[in-house]
Amino acid sequence: MKTKVLYIMKVSHFSVLIAPIIALLGTSNMSVFASTNSEPLVDPLRFDYEVPQDNDVLTSYGQSSIERLNPESIKILVWNLYKGKNASWSRDFKRASQGKEILLLQEVYLGPKMKQTLSKLDGYMHKTATSFIYKSKGIRTGVSNASKVAPLETHYLRSKNVEPIVNTPKVTLLNYYPIENSPSELLTINIHAVNFVTVAALSSQLSAAAKKIEAHSGPVIFAGDFNTWSERKIELLKNISSTLNLQEVKFSNDQRTQVFGRYIDYIFVRGLSVKTSKVWANLQGSDHKALEAELTLL
Repeated sequence: MKTKVLYIMKVSHFSVLIAPIIALLGTSNMSVFASTNSEPLVDPLRFDYEVPQDNDVLTSYGQSSIERLNPESIKILVWNLYKGKNASWSRDFKRASQGKEILLLQEVYLGPKMKQTLSKLDGYMHKTATSFIYKSKGIRTGVSNASKVAPLETHYLRSKNVEPIVNTPKVTLLNYYPIENSPSELLTINIHAVNFVTVAALSSQLSAAAKKIEAHSGPVIFAGDFNTWSERKIELLKNISSTLNLQEVKFSNDQRTQVFGRYIDYIFVRGLSVKTSKVWANLQGSDHKALEAELTLL
């Protein structure tokens, strides 16, 4: 059985030097870490994290500005914000978010600085699914949608598996949006995939989202940070997207963020055509490159 030595990789809660981690996380269903549902999500002696109760995961603020999406033009932005750690993130975010109807954001950190920037978006409603809370500061982090249209419904999925070391889950955010002159609703699924886990653990999280897509008859956007840094994880994602008849959004000058030479951020759509797409390659506000697309209803 072969092993891999992983040198510098990002645990989604912080960046650390790991030398070495002996693991088969990208190629095996075995893990050197014991991360199971039976173990507590938080070790209060080691970490300042608290996983919220089911009724405390979703939060909302802001005010929408339009009633329904325009079926001829739905502009979206997909970006892992890296908790706003980089100095230029606020300035870069203001640039990239201009003119978008829906923002699908990962690693949102609702401290004063980020919340102030997000709150200044005029005419957007914010729906956030909390992964965990920094207890000492009471600051939430997770995934968030900001949209000019208020969703008709908002739900979340919490990963059954947790990330090793920190023992926190990831969340997936689902929103259903009304579309002008259409009986259909747009389902957006905003995912931050659990990292440093086996293919089987990633499959569990993706399969939960896939069930929601299968149950929805209207158009779908499935996007975010999938943490697909191994060939087997990419293969898994591609197989699931193919089964669901999802189309991968392509980028002509593809400078998306890569880990070990593999893309980790994606946009998939169904029931929508892609008019334009872009990678914001020059932005330095995060360790991920922002993605955008303009879509039309088929």
